[in-house]
Amino acid sequence: MRKILGSIVVLALCFSSCSKNKKKETTMVGTWQSLGNSWILDISKDSSYTEYDITRVSCLVARNSHINEFGDRLYLQNDTLKLLRGAIEYRFVRSEFLPEACGQSLDEETAKDPIFNYEVFASTIKDNYAFFELNNVNWDSLYSTHKKQITASPSDITLYRVMEETFEAINDNHGSFEASDSVYEQLEAIEVGNEEKTDALPEIGDFQVAGVVAKNHLENEMTRESPILQWGEFTEGIGYIQVKAMFLYTDLGISKDLIKTLGWEAAWQKTFNEIGEGKYIEKEREGMGRVMKMAMNDLKNMDAIILDLRFNGGGQDLVSLELLSWFNDTPRVIAHESVIYKDGESPKWDIVLPANENAFTKPIYLLTSQQTGSAAEVCAMASMALPNVTRIGTPTMGALSTALEKKLPNGWDFAISNEYYKTPEGKIYENNGVPVDIDIPYPADRQTFFRSVLDNLESDKQSILKVIRRLE
Repeated sequence: MRKILGSIVVLALCFSSCSKNKKKETTMVGTWQSLGNSWILDISKDSSYTEYDITRVSCLVARNSHINEFGDRLYLQNDTLKLLRGAIEYRFVRSEFLPEACGQSLDEETAKDPIFNYEVFASTIKDNYAFFELNNVNWDSLYSTHKKQITASPSDITLYRVMEETFEAINDNHGSFEASDSVYEQLEAIEVGNEEKTDALPEIGDFQVAGVVAKNHLENEMTRESPILQWGEFTEGIGYIQVKAMFLYTDLGISKDLIKTLGWEAAWQKTFNEIGEGKYIEKEREGMGRVMKMAMNDLKNMDAIILDLRFNGGGQDLVSLELLSWFNDTPRVIAHESVIYKDGESPKWDIVLPANENAFTKPIYLLTSQQTGSAAEVCAMASMALPNVTRIGTPTMGALSTALEKKLPNGWDFAISNEYYKTPEGKIYENNGVPVDIDIPYPADRQTFFRSVLDNLESDKQSILKVIRRLE
């Protein structure tokens, strides 16, 4: 799960910044165009900035703030403005002017117009979705069909339906959208009365099943100060670390009064915006490092360690790399990233797995399932570079691309996959997932998998132990 509450702050990659014919930039002041991601960054002389989301038909303010929030993560290199956000390096090149649409305010009628909002949505998809070819999507045909539908019946409900159909058609594992409360109320009213009685069982959450598994599988639990990462002894000589998510390791210091006034989600969002995304991600990485230091101090004398990511839906890539670095004794390039740009892709940047001077280099057994998603898959993919790691279970979800988050003029949020995450050899695991070395045939369906584990806890533990004994 890589989608985190809050707006994504300024991104993109760029053309080669080492051209000898280009002037070396000496000031950040001015207008900068991202390469990919469809952003414009306009920096004023007082160091305040405005970030714009741009499409072929619109230019919308995404954020107003001050570049001080980026610290040394925003810097000039020759003719290129670079921004480091977590594990990702985004680049901008100077633009001579700010598009005319960026200086114009939308009237309320236009901002709420379903047809205009669809055009903004469709333009964003067309210019930024990375996997049309991989998923055999005929975008022009899909756009034509939906344009006819929204034109024939221009309403929020129709807009909702065509956006829903779009995400189903393009098969985007990170694709999502959230409409207004009023739309969900209308949909609920429509669906009441159309519902058929079912005997469906209540859904089980990933944190819920993970907690039960950890409690059963740990013969000696050593966890402290961490509800997200649990550790201890699996059986004699074998340690066990279960990681529920690749975020939630930092305390943002949200006051109880703020939560009482705004509600938890709004209070989190406000605090997040004040901190800035770059600082937030770094705090999460530091939090993971703090917890892993405790865990590895307890498990350092084990003969081997099981790292269970089967119920981990994702979070932050940098947190995943921090986790895996505790089993890595030398820096390694584990992936190349780029984003879709025009008819191709942007220049790539390297993703490096840092080394840890106290790295545990004895055998690591990494457990994955089809519920291992997003940033957790980055951990699985990075593990392919480590000689002491064996991946066991089923291939991961296949949702490695970072989610590009956008907002429509009417206030609805949506996200799409626009990033290429490749191994050093150029292999992409989007859709198919990161492969395993040894298969344990877990069910593909989420609820079926969770129930199969909960109904057979001891069998689950023994199946893992059986594979490990075979490898010893």
